[in-house]
Amino acid sequence: MYITRLKKITNFRLSSLVILGTITTAIATATHAQPLRNRAEMPSLNTWEPLLGQTTPEGTADPTAKVFTHNGVEKMYVYTSTDSRDLCNTSRAKNKRYKGQGQFCMQQYRVFSSSDANLNSNNWATHNGIVWQASVPWARKATDGHGGSATMWAPDVVKNGNTYYMFFPSIRKDNGHQTIGVATANNPLGPFTARPNPISTANGFDHVFDPSVIKVGQNWYIFYAKGGSVQARDKNTGALRFKPNGQPLFEKSIWMSSIDGNFTSTWNPRDLKLDSNSYLEGPHAYFINNDLWLQYASVSASRQSRPGGGFYPAGYELKHAVAWNNNQPYSMFDTRPGVQVHAFGNQGTMHGSVVKWKNKYFSFYHDHFSNHGDTWAFRKAMYSLVDIDTSRRGRVKPFRPDRKVNTPSLGN
Repeated sequence: MYITRLKKITNFRLSSLVILGTITTAIATATHAQPLRNRAEMPSLNTWEPLLGQTTPEGTADPTAKVFTHNGVEKMYVYTSTDSRDLCNTSRAKNKRYKGQGQFCMQQYRVFSSSDANLNSNNWATHNGIVWQASVPWARKATDGHGGSATMWAPDVVKNGNTYYMFFPSIRKDNGHQTIGVATANNPLGPFTARPNPISTANGFDHVFDPSVIKVGQNWYIFYAKGGSVQARDKNTGALRFKPNGQPLFEKSIWMSSIDGNFTSTWNPRDLKLDSNSYLEGPHAYFINNDLWLQYASVSASRQSRPGGGFYPAGYELKHAVAWNNNQPYSMFDTRPGVQVHAFGNQGTMHGSVVKWKNKYFSFYHDHFSNHGDTWAFRKAMYSLVDIDTSRRGRVKPFRPDRKVNTPSLGN
C-alpha cells in the first residue's frame, strides 16, 4: 500500500511539475515573445575616403523612406546617414582631428531608390553622396579638428512645389552648437545644395537635431530632438536627477514647432513630453490614412529572453504616438500605442521611418554591426513589411526584427 501511495504521489508531483513548467513557459512566452518579422537589408557600400586617401566600407543608418513622383515616375527613395568605420579607426592623431561625436564618423548622406513593388533587396539602385559636410558653409569642417567634425546625423527630405528640401543636423563652426540646416535640389536624387545658414535659432531652435518635417492641412511642422523642459527623475525612487557637475539633468526629448513653407524659421515650440525620464531621439512623423503618427527612438527597452537561449539587448526601441486631432497638431499626443519595433540585434541606437508603398506599409530602421563599446560604430539600414491595426487608428502592429530575407513578408 505504501509503495502504491508513493507511486501516486510521485506521479502527481511529476505531473504537477510538468504543468508548472508548461505554465511558466507560457507566461515567459506571453511576457517576452513579440511577433517576429523577417527583414531585408539595404545594399552594402564602399566609398572613397578623401581624408584617408583610400576606399573604405560605409555603413548606413537613420533610414528615412519617402515616396516621390518625379517626372511622372513614382519611386521609393531611402535617405541614410553613413558611418565610416576606417575613419574612426585611424591613428590617434587623425582620430582626434577627424572623429565625430562619440563613436560615430558621419560625413555625408546617401540615397537609394527602387520601383520594385515588393522591395526585393537586390533591386535597390545606389547613388552617390548627395550632401557632404565639407560642402556645408556653416558646419564645422573636418580640418577644424578637435573632434565633433563628422556629424551628419539623421536626415529628412520633403517636396514642396517642384523643390526637394533636405533637412539635416550638424554642428555649427561658429559656436559648436547642434543645429539643423536645409539643402535644396530639383531632383530627389540631388545633388542638394546646402544653404549658407541653418534654420534660424529664434524661439529656442538651438541645440536641436534629428529633424522630421511634415505638412498637416495647409501648415508645415518640424519635429526634432533637444533637451527636455522638465528635470528628469529616477524611475525607481522618483528623486530628481543631476549631472556629475551638480547641474539639473534634462533628458533629451521630442519637440514640435511650426515652420514656414520656405523652411527658414520656426515658432511656437512645444516639448511633447513623450516617454518621460528616458533619452529620446530620432522622431519621424507620418500619416496612416488620416491619422498623424509620430515614431521616436527611446532608451527604455529592458533585457528580455531570446527563444533558444540568450537575451535581446536592452536599450533603444522604437515607440510611437498618435495625435488626438490631426487638424490641431498642438493638441496632446496619445502615447498609449507604445512600442513599435522591439530591440533586437546589437545594443545601440535604432532610428527609423514608416512609409506606404504600393498599398503596403514598410518599417525602416537600423542595427549596429559593431559591438557596443567599440571605438567605432558601423550600422546597417534594413526594413520589414508591417501589419496595420485598423481597429486602433491605423497603428503599426509591434514586432521584433528577425530572419534575414531578400523580399520582406509578414511571416518570419
